[in-house]
Amino acid sequence: MQSREAVAIAELVIYIPLLILATYVNIRQGFSRQLGYLYLMIFCILRLGGAALTIVAVNNPTSKTDAAWASVLGSIGLSPLLLAEMGMLDRICKSIEGRNWQVKILRLLHIPAIIGLIVGIVGGTKLQYPDKASTGLDYLKAGSILFLLTYLGVVAMAVLTLPAFPHFHRSEKAVFAAMLAALPFLAVRILYSLLASFVNNGSFSITKGNIFVQLGMAIIMELFTALFLIAAGLIAEPEKKRQQRQQPAANMGGSVVPPGEYEQHGYQKPLGQNNNYAMGTV
Repeated sequence: MQSREAVAIAELVIYIPLLILATYVNIRQGFSRQLGYLYLMIFCILRLGGAALTIVAVNNPTSKTDAAWASVLGSIGLSPLLLAEMGMLDRICKSIEGRNWQVKILRLLHIPAIIGLIVGIVGGTKLQYPDKASTGLDYLKAGSILFLLTYLGVVAMAVLTLPAFPHFHRSEKAVFAAMLAALPFLAVRILYSLLASFVNNGSFSITKGNIFVQLGMAIIMELFTALFLIAAGLIAEPEKKRQQRQQPAANMGGSVVPPGEYEQHGYQKPLGQNNNYAMGTV
């Protein structure tokens, strides 16, 4: 058994249960693109499809089509992971008063992530043909830059959200912590994409690169990112329940909050407030 085939089989074994978990998360949270969990399902499907085609290509080396699509599916996992990150951060920003501008920026960041996905598919397919390889590489370079810009935008929005962390509801704290934990792994994956596009080194080729380099910098990095984000979906309060809860103010009719009421609902007491603060200031 070849190393590439062994890695593909391992991906099948891992991503089948992860797809089941991602489906459960979507059922629990609601199938909404804005929440980001739907993109985790898409990512798992892409990984399963890429692994299956890799196995077929290894056992049928004369077929260029299988190898081409295996490479394409293996190189476009960044987009759904970035979109999932943005969806979770979007949810958190919506729970913070006065952060609508961040929500709007996160929505705009969807554009380069989706364009990067399309450009990556086009570039990956062109790379399979010698007369179009140069054009395909240019597309991959453009896609890598778009993913990098999207990632930097997500990091910037996360950093700007950090000061409000102590006052998040405990559910949002868990989601935000998992999202932050996934960012370093996503950074290594983006670095691999940049090296594959800009460095003239066969080890980083998306079609015939070193499988162990790909395993360490791409496959495992994507896996850890997906694990953290799926864990966030499992821990997070279901979206319907979160919307019903919103703030203690929404449930208490605008009355004065008794001592400890915010803590009971999972919030931290707002800064600068005593125990006789009015509802709706979280």
